[in-house]
Amino acid sequence: MYNRDSASRMGTHPGLLVFIEGTKREAARYIRRIEDIKHLRQTTPQHAPPAKLEIPEDYKSFE
Repeated sequence: MYNRDSASRMGTHPGLLVFIEGTKREAARYIRRIEDIKHLRQTTPQHAPPAKLEIPEDYKSFE
């Protein structure tokens, strides 16, 4: 998801200057979002619940 988003903003093979400028804009966007969350102007993003992994008993007892 991240790579697809950055490619849509900067192109698939950006030059160094385009990449650096795009990265600066993205960093500023993240900083603005963190500040907005601190000042209750925006809510934190919802994340998927953590995956619950279960190791089969056969695998645990394998020698």
